[in-house]
Amino acid sequence: MLWSKQRYYDRSNKMDSPMARLINPRSQYSPITVIRDRDGPSHKTPQAIRDAFTKYYTALYDHSPDHTHTNRVLMQEIDSYLTGASLPRLPESSMETLIDAITEEEIGKALGYMKPHKAPGPDGFTYHFYKSFAAELIPRLLHTFNDMLTGGIPPPESLMASIVLLPKPGRDPQLVENYRPISLINTDLKLFTKILSLRLDKLLGSLIHPDQVGFIPNRQAFENTRKTADLIWYASAHGVPSLFISLDAEKAFDRAEWPFLFSLLEHLGFPS
Repeated sequence: MLWSKQRYYDRSNKMDSPMARLINPRSQYSPITVIRDRDGPSHKTPQAIRDAFTKYYTALYDHSPDHTHTNRVLMQEIDSYLTGASLPRLPESSMETLIDAITEEEIGKALGYMKPHKAPGPDGFTYHFYKSFAAELIPRLLHTFNDMLTGGIPPPESLMASIVLLPKPGRDPQLVENYRPISLINTDLKLFTKILSLRLDKLLGSLIHPDQVGFIPNRQAFENTRKTADLIWYASAHGVPSLFISLDAEKAFDRAEWPFLFSLLEHLGFPS
């Protein structure tokens, strides 16, 4: 407690994370006291609010219940589309990089990227805990991670998550669709996925079109801003009839089709 007070005294009036938390309105927790559907009544009791969210997200995530791997017609349509798309494909050497056994060095490197006090999952263990006891935990994580990498089933506890609903800034907080669910998964599983992400980072540039700059290493958003400005200038200077369209797919990640995504990875040459 004394350390905490001293740290607050030393840093709360400086351009640092404590001040950022003080002035950031999103850090203030606001309980959901009323919610409504777009065309429905308002719900004010905890049970009714929970039921409204359950109904909304059940419909959202189950929008195509027949779109599964067992739907042969669907899988044939997906395969036909991807076959005609002339997709790039991973070379054999890259495939081996993805499936090589995980090393203690990789776990340590991934752990170094993680912020120590990020919100943990249901088990309550933070990255600070894993960093503090790295020497004892990394060898144990190594065995578990390599078992998962080769097709082993993760412990059931690793697949649990705490789901938090965050209101979208600038939207009506009483509408059920204006919240985004955040799944707080356990730190050990996030560490495993970080290792796979770091391996994949080296390959993304050869698989994803140059026009896609978001979340790709060594690509910057200003590249597309500059390209757009150049296109506007060219169209104006040469009298080229042009149209710019901005598209925003509602709940795009939530509506992603798992059969399509797995088929896409297969066509790109990712190992099963």
